[in-house]
Amino acid sequence: MVVGGGNAAIDAARTALRLGASSVTVAYRRTRAEMPAYREEVEEAEREGVKFQFLAAPVELVLEKGKLAAVKMQRMGLGDFDRTGRRKPVADPNGEFVMPADQLIAAVGQALQPNEIFNGVSLKLNEREFIAVNPVNGQASEEWVFAGGDAVSGPSSVIEAIAAGEKAASGMHAFLAGKGEIPWHAPRTVDTFFDPDADPVVGPGPG
Repeated sequence: MVVGGGNAAIDAARTALRLGASSVTVAYRRTRAEMPAYREEVEEAEREGVKFQFLAAPVELVLEKGKLAAVKMQRMGLGDFDRTGRRKPVADPNGEFVMPADQLIAAVGQALQPNEIFNGVSLKLNEREFIAVNPVNGQASEEWVFAGGDAVSGPSSVIEAIAAGEKAASGMHAFLAGKGEIPWHAPRTVDTFFDPDADPVVGPGPG
């Protein structure tokens, strides 16, 4: 069983199958429509044989002779919308059931551990317990610290992390060099001729 609904959960489920698991079920506390995982990843997982159990959350591990034998699950419903724009899962008090499982992978999200990465520097965190930064230049509460990516936004895409890195690099340049144009923002001359007002010219076809 894999618990979670993001891309990490789908990756874990597909990897478990490829490593020889006879059956893999992804348990998610909301419906398929609310899953943050990419739709194509979910569809590919289904094609590979991954099963899904929606509107269910684990509440207790069932052990036999010291080993995992099953997971007691709680059926969920959907309540009001939360700050993520999705409906909040609400437990059904009469909806417990048991799912057999001999291994469980928790893929429910990521958390920042400030003491391990800040090295004694005190930085302000946002309401989600990630590093609070200026959204324009990535500058943290300590003026010489810049941050971006998952440590600021939480789990997100590679392209968003790259964009945050570019913002932080621009912020660092401005902080260290003071005034002046950021080198990679300067306009560049392209020596390839192009007339946007010219009529298209039909060239010879292939072959």
